[in-house]
Amino acid sequence: MSDPIKLDENTEFRISLKSLILIIFALVSGSWYVFNTQHKIQELTYNNMLLADKIKDLKQNPVLKTDVEMLKKDLTIIKSDSHTH
Repeated sequence: MSDPIKLDENTEFRISLKSLILIIFALVSGSWYVFNTQHKIQELTYNNMLLADKIKDLKQNPVLKTDVEMLKKDLTIIKSDSHTH
């Protein structure tokens, strides 16, 4: 059986420049992926909160709900008018 490797401050370590560049590239790519994923999750969470607040407002405020229904009717009328011309 082989002896265990002993490491101290005098231990030398050699690596090719190509391997070092590949390791650095992998670390940077991994870090970018994690950052990008976390940012997207935060963005989606924030958008979800905004939509939940809007839905809550629509449910609590019947005037807004009526306005939305009126706008839908107006849009339907406009679409039907544009198809007839």
